[in-house]
This record gives sequence, structure tokens and C-alpha cells, in this order.
Amino acid sequence: MDTSNNTLVADEVKEKHHISFASILMRTTFAAIFLVACIYLGWLGYTRFIDVGESEEAALLVQRVRNAMTPAATGSGGGLPLISIHGTSYLGILEIPSMDIELAVQARWANKGYDNALGATQGWLEDERLAIEGRTATGQFLKLDTIAVDEAVYFTDMTGTKKAYRVFAIDTYDDAITTEEDDRAWDLAISAPDVFGTLRVSVKCMRDFTVERELAQHGKQDTAG
Repeated sequence: MDTSNNTLVADEVKEKHHISFASILMRTTFAAIFLVACIYLGWLGYTRFIDVGESEEAALLVQRVRNAMTPAATGSGGGLPLISIHGTSYLGILEIPSMDIELAVQARWANKGYDNALGATQGWLEDERLAIEGRTATGQFLKLDTIAVDEAVYFTDMTGTKKAYRVFAIDTYDDAITTEEDDRAWDLAISAPDVFGTLRVSVKCMRDFTVERELAQHGKQDTAG
């Protein structure tokens, strides 16, 4: 028997096997990439759909809350004026101009009632400091970690008083295992979990009384005009 022929046949078999394995590996890789791309695009489409729906609901809520504001507003919003609209208590309106955000702020949700808070955030006082929390994966604060230090933030309470703040810190921590501890002085804290609910972004702000005086002055001029 010609051993050279046997060797040649064996080499051809190995080469075909190698080509077949490489082809399968390539196809599997492409399929995996395609699947990941489809999932990612589907997720983007879903969040965009939710974001659009929530943006429309948020705009309506902001208008309702703004229309309900009155200098005579009282209530028990943990020290903040509070007004009930269709059975839901509101503290005011949050604005972050650099992120094109304007959202109604409800009183703290007793049972994490996210389903009843489409287009709104929740707020409460911590030692006379305002804390506001957004919802997960709805586009509200999806890019909160992109906000920059010294950005302007505003909160208008239910009496129509507009308070100005400046961002001084942006922190991200593990929401699953870490309780945030922050000894720094702050007047407003805005936080939201990421889309997976594992990391939390927290933005700390201080009151900007200079801007508030300017706002008050403009308000007087508008009234006089």
C-alpha cells in the first residue's frame, strides 16, 4: 500500500475538518453578534417608546401642576407646601435646563407606586434638604450621569416660589449592596437607578441665592410691566 497516498488523504480530511470547524465558528460568531445587535436595537426602541410616552405625560402633568400653584398653598409635604391633584399630592416642578428636563414632583410614594407615577418623580425632605428620585429605565434620568458640575437646577414649589441650585457633585454607587453615606453639605439631591437597577447615580446641589435674587427681580419687573 502506498503510504504517501494514505498520508495525503489524511491531510485532506484534517484540512476539510479544520475548514468546517472554522466555518461553524464564524457562523456562530456572526449569529451571536446579530442576536446581540437585535436585542440592543429592540431595547433602544422600547426605551424610546416609553420615553416618548412618558415625555407626553410629563408635559401634561407639569402643566396641571403649574396651573394648580398658588401663593396660598399649604399642606403637609414634610414641611413643603403640598397640593392634591386628582387624588395625588404634588410638591412642585423640577427643571434641569441643560438636559431639557421638566418634571412634576409628587410627594414620596408610599408603596413604591411607580405604576401611578408615569411622567413624575417623587420628592421628600431630609433634614430640611430636598431629595428627588426618578424612576428606572424610562428616560427620565437615563443620562443623569452626564450632567456637569456647576449646571443649573431649579425647583418651583406649589406656592410658585422658584429656587435655584448648582450641581457640585455627581456620584455613582452600587445600589444593591451599598447605602450611600455622604457627610457633605447639600441642599438638593437628585438620584435614579440605572436601567438594570444595580447602580445609582446621585447628583448633589447647593442653593444659588444670587440667581434666586435675579429671578425674583425679573418677576417683579414682569409684574410691573
